[in-house]
Amino acid sequence: MNKLMIAAATFAACAAAEAADFQIGVYCLKENARTEQHIKGIAPRFMEFRSVDTQLVGFEKHPDWLKGSDSRSVAALDGGFFRQLKAEDGDALVVGIMTDRRSVPARKALYVVAAEDPWDESPKVRTVSFEGAGKVTAFAANGPVPLRRLADGLRYAFDLKSNNAVLVVFEM
Repeated sequence: MNKLMIAAATFAACAAAEAADFQIGVYCLKENARTEQHIKGIAPRFMEFRSVDTQLVGFEKHPDWLKGSDSRSVAALDGGFFRQLKAEDGDALVVGIMTDRRSVPARKALYVVAAEDPWDESPKVRTVSFEGAGKVTAFAANGPVPLRRLADGLRYAFDLKSNNAVLVVFEM
């Protein structure tokens, strides 16, 4: 498995859980128990949405990770309901773009996975920032994640540990 595949495993595991109608059995990462615990913790909120796209952000620091792949990365990600999503230090992120499962057009989500250090060789906390409209909330496996408004008044930020994920929900 290359590092890109490992980095995307958490998102893929949740997408697979969605496709299997919540039959969760994930054994693809080095620390299976932690991955399974994460999925079970965030799954109720995650299951309110369905994935419509997956994007790579910040992989420019690691061009070899994408070698031989059709995948492309951007320095900052823009979408219809958010702009300029990135790790402030340029770390790699895998971002799932999601829409409300009940077809509520005013509800969207991003599933942001820290992908910089898939083997936990140098764990750290990075700041992820983005611009977003409407009411914005964030959740991790262990509950709500505090969102900070940055000095420019336009962007939000949250802390994201290595090999963890945050579900950011937008209600417009």
